[in-house]
Amino acid sequence: MGLDTENLGKINGLLESKKVLRARLNLPEAQPLQGVVTKKPILIGAALPQNSNRGMTESTTQKLGKMTETITKNKSNKMLEEYPEFFPDQGSLTTATTTDLLWLAIQTNVLGISSYSAVRLNRVIPPDFFYDAKYINSILLDELIRISTDWTTRDYDTYE
Repeated sequence: MGLDTENLGKINGLLESKKVLRARLNLPEAQPLQGVVTKKPILIGAALPQNSNRGMTESTTQKLGKMTETITKNKSNKMLEEYPEFFPDQGSLTTATTTDLLWLAIQTNVLGISSYSAVRLNRVIPPDFFYDAKYINSILLDELIRISTDWTTRDYDTYE
């Protein structure tokens, strides 16, 4: 299963809307020059990285909270058995971030990947690429791609 329109819509549904983001941030509105008409309000500081990325919906936050609770309360190795690639050892349970758990939910619930095959995001996207591309100089990004030991061109029928 790939990232078709339906799956992208499901992933989008895990995140708050831009309207909710703007309301949550409550940023001041810039006043355009006289005679300038804008299609939507221009919010001061909206383009900053900390203000432009949508958060999770309340429902998604609750689901991931329950997942975290299951992990922390689960003294047996059920999670290790059910998600062997994602949680290869006891230590990996305690280091799972909210982003990790969201990625796990996307793999298993949206993309239909087996819990036994689900992997951490850093196995799909090397850490060299955890940059917000619109905020990093394109020359620097190009250099990172060229010198990365994790990133090479590969053809896949499925990802590993």
